[in-house]
Amino acid sequence: MGLERINPQIRQEKFYYLSLRSFVRCTVKPLSLRVLRLFGAMGENRLDLHVLFEAAGNEPEERLRVLDVIEELVRTGMLDACGGDFYALTEKGKAAAAQS
Repeated sequence: MGLERINPQIRQEKFYYLSLRSFVRCTVKPLSLRVLRLFGAMGENRLDLHVLFEAAGNEPEERLRVLDVIEELVRTGMLDACGGDFYALTEKGKAAAAQS
């Protein structure tokens, strides 16, 4: 069904939604950004969890937060879980790291 057959009110709402969606910008939390940028700093597209802990530094609480951040990045499609504690940076993750 093309847009010309859709009720004008519904068509207007669709365009409004699409225009809003185009202006939405994803913001990345500082720790998430450090995790994403670690891939570039290491020159790798795939890193081990222990290397990713380095984004937190020496603070034990921050290292625990890294686990939450990695889970969030996987859920949002910025990282892929490769198994065996390895994670790969996706194109979406590369774009977020470069944009922020």
